[in-house]
Amino acid sequence: MNGTKAPERPERAGVHAGITANPRIIWWLHAVSRATSGLAIIVGLLALLGWAFDIGLLKSILAGQDMTPPSTAIAISFIGIALWQLQTEQPRGIRLRVAQVCALVAAMIGLLTLSEYMFGWDLGIDQFLFADSRSTIGPSILDRMAPGTAMSIFLLGGAALILCKHPDHWSTQVLALAVAWIAFLACLGHLYGAELLYGVVCIGEDCEVTSNLPRYAAMALPTAIMLGLQALGLLASRPNYGLMEIISSDSAGGLVARRVLPAAIAIPTAFGWLNVFLQETAFVQPNLGGALVTGVDIIAVGGLLWWSARSLFQIDMQRRLTERELATVREREIEIGFRIQRTLLFDYPPRDLPWACFAALTIPSERIDGDFFDFLVHTERHIDVVLGDVMGKGVPAALLGAATKTHLLRAFSHLIAVGDDRTVLPEPRDIITLANSHIAKELIELESFVTVCYARFDLERDRLLFVDCGHTHTIHFQQRTGTCVLLQGDNLPLGVNAREIYNQFETQIAPGDMLVFYSDGLTEARNRNGEFFGVDRLVDLVQSHADLDPEELPKRLRAAAEAFTGSASFTDDLTCVAVKLKEHRLPGPLKRDELTISSDLKELATVRDFVQKIAKGGD
Repeated sequence: MNGTKAPERPERAGVHAGITANPRIIWWLHAVSRATSGLAIIVGLLALLGWAFDIGLLKSILAGQDMTPPSTAIAISFIGIALWQLQTEQPRGIRLRVAQVCALVAAMIGLLTLSEYMFGWDLGIDQFLFADSRSTIGPSILDRMAPGTAMSIFLLGGAALILCKHPDHWSTQVLALAVAWIAFLACLGHLYGAELLYGVVCIGEDCEVTSNLPRYAAMALPTAIMLGLQALGLLASRPNYGLMEIISSDSAGGLVARRVLPAAIAIPTAFGWLNVFLQETAFVQPNLGGALVTGVDIIAVGGLLWWSARSLFQIDMQRRLTERELATVREREIEIGFRIQRTLLFDYPPRDLPWACFAALTIPSERIDGDFFDFLVHTERHIDVVLGDVMGKGVPAALLGAATKTHLLRAFSHLIAVGDDRTVLPEPRDIITLANSHIAKELIELESFVTVCYARFDLERDRLLFVDCGHTHTIHFQQRTGTCVLLQGDNLPLGVNAREIYNQFETQIAPGDMLVFYSDGLTEARNRNGEFFGVDRLVDLVQSHADLDPEELPKRLRAAAEAFTGSASFTDDLTCVAVKLKEHRLPGPLKRDELTISSDLKELATVRDFVQKIAKGGD
């Protein structure tokens, strides 16, 4: 192992694939997090300064009319410092250490205060820094940090500790939401006058009856607001994770969340307070006030929902319009690509050759496919047929097919140029080997490969030179025997090994023979039962229709495949090339007597007799 420092993980810029975070919302959330942490630091320090210099106004900054316990001020300021240091996802060095220490101190203050309530202890936490705080606040549990405040500080400190090591852990948001819920209930209690929502009923000698309820340690409204802001700041510090990733997303869901959540909190709270106010002031009858508040609440919520629905409707209409425009552009690009493909990948079968008939058929699975074929007519008696199949479908496969075909043609031209005799055709195996050495690296990087069948018809010697690079079988129907033979080599596809040396083999051909080259889209076509069309079925069809014209045979094969699958479309590209050999030998020689003509006049009689003999044979 080396001693290099691991690179800092960058903050996630997006939410999910296809949905990105809104940069403006991200900026605002980070700003909210910094503002709340900074406010906590300032307020906590002001309260501590009030205790240090005996300033009553500053002592009560977090407790309203009462005095703020020093432990509360210290804990809140430490939580603010910890969150300030955690603004980056992966704090390191001194920033991380400061955040950990501050979060740990705050959590311990909250935990020790809770233990005082649970076990009846008096640890004197507030006297550690300010000895006169006991005389100012008093020893009663009624004057300590409220249990709700202690629990909130403990949870916030724990969440900050987790955030130091695991910036995207779900538990931090659960703890922050728990604190937000405690603080929100306390605020509602102060707003509605429900004392039980912001305190715990005390039990024992410290309880004094002041009304119909016993006294209890309460969470002050400023403290509740500050704790709620701290919980919000903790959530906002990680806008790309958990609940906040939806709020920060540039999506319809994010838009609705940003609009509805604040209103869902504010509207019921406001109308609930209005209902309480109307009942307390007796401005209207209680039943009438409740009905009016409910009606206005329904109108407000309904208006909010309609506003959100209208925004979603506009977003959906814009999305559909954009999709139609993109579909139109894509269709145009596909049409252009299809035309280019027909030019680059598919060659027209040669016509009017005296010794062979050629026909080809291709059915792409996605209009643009990766199959390709070509015909190289060198002479009337030397024709090359190339058939290839690229792994994959669509435009990428078509581009790879065009590149492979180009490399094959370049390899052929290069071997012709460097050969000693330019009238001698390069061997198919040399063409394939050279082309593979040039294109294999790119195919390997793209994690793709190409199967190729390269066949040369040498009609002078009645032979077929054949190089099979992982392609399907080639069907050779032999007119002499009336049977089919499957031709297949053992070479690797192109793009597997750049140093592969390809082998070729030779087989005899004769007039009347039929050769069928095809891609696996034909034999691997499936019916509704999942059965493959298969090689055997294809061989039987070729053998039974071998007397047909080559242009008719691919059509019959296509019809058979469609009948088998029950569909006119196929899951894979389907390509078929058929070649039928005609009589390519010169007419048999006439039974003639060979003649050597001399310049001697004595041979004229012999010449005359020979001509007469030929003339009589012609009659």
